[in-house]
Amino acid sequence: MTELNTGNNSEQRQDGQREPTKFWPAIINVINSYAANQRAQAEKRNNPLSRRIGYWTRFGAISTGIGALLAFAAALIFWLQLEDARQAFADGNRAWIKTEDPNLNGPAEIKPGVQMRIEEPYRNIGKTPALNVAYWAEATWVDARPINNEIDVSTLPIPPNRACKMAESGRAAKTGVVYPEQSYHTSADASTTVIFPPEVMVGRKLLVVQGCFVYDSFETPRHSAHCHIMLLGNPIKWGLCSGAEQNFAN
Repeated sequence: MTELNTGNNSEQRQDGQREPTKFWPAIINVINSYAANQRAQAEKRNNPLSRRIGYWTRFGAISTGIGALLAFAAALIFWLQLEDARQAFADGNRAWIKTEDPNLNGPAEIKPGVQMRIEEPYRNIGKTPALNVAYWAEATWVDARPINNEIDVSTLPIPPNRACKMAESGRAAKTGVVYPEQSYHTSADASTTVIFPPEVMVGRKLLVVQGCFVYDSFETPRHSAHCHIMLLGNPIKWGLCSGAEQNFAN
């Protein structure tokens, strides 16, 4: 009978006897190499010089890491102190636009049908020029209910002051640069015009003027918003609208 080759790791000799397998020496060599490597590692661990070298190597790596961390912390603290100093300098030397009571530019006598332009006086009470100044204003007639010829301005239906948003929209009149301690007033293109209704004469309509200056100081956007109520009389008086979002500055 013919013997089949099963494909295992032994060979058939011509006399019918099987040759011993050849992969065992390779396996033995791997085992011996692994054992030799383990002995070398053990000797290295037991060698005092090797332990000291390993210790100082780890110590040096840890010291380097701690030094880098301390250097980063010092740089961060220096940057924060520098930023605080810069902010303190900017706050102490910034521009600051202050608004005043509006002016009515038109006929001397107020009566129904009269048209007047409202101008806003302002000045820079800061220490440096205000840059890229823009201004927006709008006038509104609000209903009033006098009681004993007196009006409680806190009860008036005054709309929210949106002048700063409008001034930032790019449609506001550009004023340019406003220098410290110089008085200005808004130009005709930055002013708003109103026509007086008949109800004003009996105190049932009040004029409300809302405006806002936007400008830059030390590369920071700033705002000065105002809201004034005209109180008809001789002379005319102006009051401030109530509410934190009507008059503010930053």
